[in-house]
Amino acid sequence: MEDLKAKLKAGKNEKSEGYQKFAAAQFYENLTKEQYAGAYRPRLSIFNSAKDALNPAVNTETLRNRLWVIDHYRFRYGAAHTYWLHTLLAKGGAKLYKYKFNYALKAVLAYQVYAHYQTLKRMDEITFLTGPQRGQLTLPIAASSGALAAACLLI
Repeated sequence: MEDLKAKLKAGKNEKSEGYQKFAAAQFYENLTKEQYAGAYRPRLSIFNSAKDALNPAVNTETLRNRLWVIDHYRFRYGAAHTYWLHTLLAKGGAKLYKYKFNYALKAVLAYQVYAHYQTLKRMDEITFLTGPQRGQLTLPIAASSGALAAACLLI
């Protein structure tokens, strides 16, 4: 008779969600202090959310870990490695913007070297240059080349 009453009570408890309450109580009873505080983070089972499903602090940390792992495998060697052309252009553009006056000065000096060389080449095609004339046209090339080299070394 007592056995039948216990079975009826157990059935009644199961129908009134007593089993779920019992399971939740057992879950919290079996948690360690680290798990309940969210300090326990399993390293190998980051995709298993059933273990700490009732602890919101652990859920947010698990979500952060999952997002980190997704990003890690998405950019396996880093975003700079995956999108190397974008990184190259961004760094080059930043450097160009930062040193724009230095590059402008070097460009002007390089153009001076080119213009003097073209003058020498053109005059050599048109006329027969003597030694002093060739020296007169070569001197500006040497001077502007020296100025360009000095600017490149100093700036």
